Amino acid sequence: MTNQTQQALVYQTDNSLQAHCIKGLLLQHGITAQLSGESLFGAIGELPANIQIEITVEHSEQARALEIIEKAMHSQQGQDWFCPQCGEKNAASFEVCWQCQTEKQENNND
Repeated sequence: MTNQTQQALVYQTDNSLQAHCIKGLLLQHGITAQLSGESLFGAIGELPANIQIEITVEHSEQARALEIIEKAMHSQQGQDWFCPQCGEKNAASFEVCWQCQTEKQENNND
């Protein structure tokens, strides 16, 4: 008998890059997420299609994952910030510097 964990849907998008960003964000918070539907993009070529990538997590992590995603979506409306470690400019939605992976400091704006 296998021990399968019940999965819960936390996000859907038709953008592969966005799906991977959300998955990475959840991983940074210790939540393992799975993507499904992404492999279908290779099969469609240039044909128009409405394919959704689904992000799922363990059911016990669903509420926390939804809170993290919601917070990240709202933080996109803030100001870009400069990394205190390497000086790289980062988009407001980034919680970690894309260049050196230093975490954003709350008082580090512009």
